[in-house]
Amino acid sequence: METITDGHRWMFILFPKPGAEWREPSHEEYVQRCKEIVGRDDIPLKILDISKWNINEIVAEYYSDGNIFCLGDAVHR
Repeated sequence: METITDGHRWMFILFPKPGAEWREPSHEEYVQRCKEIVGRDDIPLKILDISKWNINEIVAEYYSDGNIFCLGDAVHR
């Protein structure tokens, strides 16, 4: 969870539990999960957008070549 610019908008990254069978949550389930994370059920909440990010676990074949090194996000996607 992180704030975006003005402190009034937040971005939540939600992952299913390991081993759980994936199904697309309903809009109401997303809202409820965000309220659970915040710890309050009485806050006004509006979801502006939902996007999916799939982990494909692809990594670089090698991390260096001579005196050139790749680190962090450069070596995986």
